Amino acid sequence: MTHTDPHADVDTGLPRWLAERRGGRTAHTALPAGMALPTAADVLGTIDCGLLAYPYLEVCRGGAKLPAAEVFTARRVQNHKVTGFIHHRNVTGQYQAGATLRLPAVADWLAAARPALETVREALGRHIEATAYLAAAGSPVAYAEASVDAVVLVCSGSLTWHAGEPDSEPLEVSAPSAVYVPAGLTRGAFAGGDGDCLLLVLAERSPVTTEIIKALRQAGSGHLEQQDTHRRHHLMPVDQKADWVLGELADYFAAMDPADLLRLATGRA
Repeated sequence: MTHTDPHADVDTGLPRWLAERRGGRTAHTALPAGMALPTAADVLGTIDCGLLAYPYLEVCRGGAKLPAAEVFTARRVQNHKVTGFIHHRNVTGQYQAGATLRLPAVADWLAAARPALETVREALGRHIEATAYLAAAGSPVAYAEASVDAVVLVCSGSLTWHAGEPDSEPLEVSAPSAVYVPAGLTRGAFAGGDGDCLLLVLAERSPVTTEIIKALRQAGSGHLEQQDTHRRHHLMPVDQKADWVLGELADYFAAMDPADLLRLATGRA
């Protein structure tokens, strides 16, 4: 079913809508009725309780991330000094003054974000992670995911989204809505004036170095296991064995497509 109204209900389900958007222009739609989403109150409540700690919060203002010393502090836990807890006064003060709170890997600690994450993974693959952005009414949103295709769920409040396509008009989006954002096409976003704006940004995460090394190790071992020479390597002199292994791996890795390595590192089909 084709919707002429960009805020019509998603009768076919969010995963199918996203699959149809992939590789296209910026688009937005209303979310299905009853879809479980986190709220701005969920995030603010956790901050107020003092339970959130490094590395699950970044404070961004004026195009820059605030130093950790201005965001985190130490507390005494069972008579031991423990660092990395949120400096509540500093964080809330910056937030009220227009800073954006960026919460990486938010689904690690906020259960309310997990249903939406799993829904988007149905459409875009398993290697998707959730990052939350929280901005006070009328504040700019320091969106930092422009290098990858992303799905932005407006969970609370409203948003003015400035896309980067030629002649595109700003999108006025209210919760609960989804915005599909192609890589490299974001000029900026501003929270609306009707309350705190919570965005749940779902995008592919780049694998960390250890994941790539692990993938290389597994791929190299698998390649060597398939070589006839390897099956009789116990008959080789030590120096020849080392030269053979290094030569085989050098040729194998030189010919490897980086996209194949990425699939190995991320577990994608």
